[in-house]
Amino acid sequence: MQAFCPNLGDRKIKAEFEELKAAVGGEDLAYLLWHRTEGEGLGNHPGQADSENFTRILNSVNGDRIEAIK
Repeated sequence: MQAFCPNLGDRKIKAEFEELKAAVGGEDLAYLLWHRTEGEGLGNHPGQADSENFTRILNSVNGDRIEAIK
């Protein structure tokens, strides 16, 4: 499997990756999760908004995306 790395030159992608880093506590784990989800994030599906499950979790933590990702 080839590495799937974030395009940090894209502001939106960089912001998503920085959010993931903050949530998981470091760059190494963030890169691993980014690779494993092929850049779709933990709550997203290709070409869609946040998944229903992620939205439910997000609502349960009062909209705190970092806490929801954790």
